[in-house]
Amino acid sequence: MSWMDVLLDNRALRAVFGEVDPSLDDVDIHEVRLERDGGSLFLRLDLAEFPAVPPKKWVAQEANTVQIELELSSIHSLSIEGWGTERGARLGIQRNSNGLIELTCLNVPTITATGEWLSLRMMRAHKSLAR
Repeated sequence: MSWMDVLLDNRALRAVFGEVDPSLDDVDIHEVRLERDGGSLFLRLDLAEFPAVPPKKWVAQEANTVQIELELSSIHSLSIEGWGTERGARLGIQRNSNGLIELTCLNVPTITATGEWLSLRMMRAHKSLAR
């Protein structure tokens, strides 16, 4: 099962990437946010991959990077260690044997979390000078 199959609704990502699942092996994390309401963890990150056939609006913007925000809600456990400005975190998302979603981030920060729901809250494109 792919990480996109764990999302509550993956139609927006599928519309842009088709049947190709963008890799989470080299993401650039911009923001980690916690919200008490709903017990949610938000991650805003740049994907390493850009779609082969991007939307016309993104082409007109000369975008080269897709940024998404994921929300893991109804958190059961959470650990965050470290913070830095390094690029290239490795994100893992899967459903465990208890039916909970496990989210792990390796590099800095190191994040481990389990929750009940994973949602795509935002997707946009921008031009990154780092790419």
